[in-house]
Amino acid sequence: MKTGRRSHGPRRSRLVPPCLSLAALVFLCGLVRAAGDGAGVEPAPSPPAPLESGQILGPFTLRLSLETGHDDNILSLSDLNRKAVVDGSAPAGKYLITTPDDWVTAARAALRWTGHPWSRRKTSVEGGVEVFRFARNNVMDSERYELDVSQELTATRRRLGRLRASVAFVPSRYGGELTDDDASYSAQHQVRNSETSARNEWNAGYEQEIVPDRLTGSLSLTGVRRDYNHYFDERDSRDLAWTAGATLRPFGRWRVSIGGDVTGGRRAARGDLSSTPVADDDVSFDYDGWSVHAAVPWGGRWRGRLELMRSAVERTYTSENASDFYHHDRFDRIVEGRCRLVQKLTRSLDLTLDFRRGSRRSRFPDFVGLLQEKTDYDRTRVGVGVIYTLR
Repeated sequence: MKTGRRSHGPRRSRLVPPCLSLAALVFLCGLVRAAGDGAGVEPAPSPPAPLESGQILGPFTLRLSLETGHDDNILSLSDLNRKAVVDGSAPAGKYLITTPDDWVTAARAALRWTGHPWSRRKTSVEGGVEVFRFARNNVMDSERYELDVSQELTATRRRLGRLRASVAFVPSRYGGELTDDDASYSAQHQVRNSETSARNEWNAGYEQEIVPDRLTGSLSLTGVRRDYNHYFDERDSRDLAWTAGATLRPFGRWRVSIGGDVTGGRRAARGDLSSTPVADDDVSFDYDGWSVHAAVPWGGRWRGRLELMRSAVERTYTSENASDFYHHDRFDRIVEGRCRLVQKLTRSLDLTLDFRRGSRRSRFPDFVGLLQEKTDYDRTRVGVGVIYTLR
């Protein structure tokens, strides 16, 4: 096994704004003041709620959406690796995808029930399935199943409090062809195998209106369990993260909203397995981040809205294996931006236009140039879709 000099690496950056303690105090004050009559807490901005619909299904709402678009980097490859896929210079078996980009179609169906099992407190339950299909690289196809429950806690609409809980399941997701260290050691040459994983997610949160019809706060806890195939058992992991956020509507009747979130958590992977002949990679890391978002609606006959989002997450890897060059003392910064337009076409049909841009920049104390050109990436996605809602 190779050994390497342990460096101290970059210190973990703190992205939490200095005003977080003040925001938390304001939020807690809102919890105490919950009472009276007023407007409720708005749901999370993604996925967007329908703009308008008919009244046919009673307490049920059926929502169908279809979106197609172009993703210029489906595996989040670096420029060096994208070039290798395009010109065919990559070693045999390194990639199962035939192109770094592809046309992607996403179809989603969701059924929501809304009722009042408890007087003056609304309850909603929604189940949905989303299917992703790639035009040229079928190995990337996947499905996602979701269940979401929302329960109002206060009997009045003024400073409304609401609990939300959700679970989601992804049966299989392809992550690329990776070097299998254990198989390579046994074969005495490099062996690559497909990395696939199943994912279970859960989320529990509380939303509280602090200032009637103006300021809403939220707190949530999220967990993710990833179960990789038998080639990469060392990557099996559990995430646990907290998020605190606030949304402000400063202009009263004009429903423009702006808001932000801060988050922090850890991904704890199994790491080195005692049953294997070589030291396995440890992909554990701590992370924190922030996001800001805004929504600009317009009314009249052609109702619609423009949604904007910007986020950044920083990861500090915690592997203690100095010979694991890709993870030891590694630091990542991942930035994403999104612009989404939702425009009413008919009473039940909305048009969506979506633009997303993301990037990752890594820092390694050792072999900086060599590894950065293999991990840094840029990714752009554009799409157009429709949402049909029937009530």
